[in-house]
Amino acid sequence: MRSYPATETRINGWIAAGQEDSIRAHGWDLWESITTTAASGVPVWETWYSGYEVFRYTPLPVLPLRRAFRDFEPPEQHLRAGLEPDPIPFSPHEEVTSFNRFTRSTARYIHENRLNRSDVLRDTLTALLAAGVPVAELQVMVSADSTDERSIVLKPVFQFVSGDSASLVPYWAGNGPETVTDTLNPIVRRWLQGVWVDPTGELEPGTTKRGSLPFGEPAEWPVVSVDEFYHVVLDSADAEAFSAYALVSGDDVGAS
Repeated sequence: MRSYPATETRINGWIAAGQEDSIRAHGWDLWESITTTAASGVPVWETWYSGYEVFRYTPLPVLPLRRAFRDFEPPEQHLRAGLEPDPIPFSPHEEVTSFNRFTRSTARYIHENRLNRSDVLRDTLTALLAAGVPVAELQVMVSADSTDERSIVLKPVFQFVSGDSASLVPYWAGNGPETVTDTLNPIVRRWLQGVWVDPTGELEPGTTKRGSLPFGEPAEWPVVSVDEFYHVVLDSADAEAFSAYALVSGDDVGAS
């Protein structure tokens, strides 16, 4: 869509020339492309392969066609137990959201080059170290320009908000002294701008409400409709399971 897909040369040209407008426009073009509704009725990114299909315990000889489904309903076809021969513990709470997403070309490259096997990754690293490659210079390049100009690896990150009250949700506005409290570690809780989200409908979108972010001063923040976000309603059992899982998993969901 418009500037997406773009070649590595074109993108690096924007970077070298400091063309922030082109870079920002490309980001929004990419966003619109992957969130457009597919024929199956879900956003394009939901039709991509999940980590469980790519990094399954027993790699398949041929990468299967993707079966589209809503991630927030337990997908029966997921057989993932972990990387062979050192399985990652199975968790139904992680399975439901499929944190990582891979376009077909990226998934095919991983599958065909057996990069979903721990022994292949271990042997590759061993060979690099044996060749004397400094650790600081180790990097994995799948090809000259990723796998193709459309290749994407996506990690959706969600935040819990209350279903019966308004929540002040921080958002990313770039890395600078006016937008984050620590430019070297710009994690979510250090973002200095936010919006109110109120699933109850008591706060009217377009108005403002005073509130404080973790590292910010009290200020008036705009109210935005929950429908402006990709969202799903969890019941109490779902919420408890996700909260407990995030504390020990290291994943971003619900951890902050």
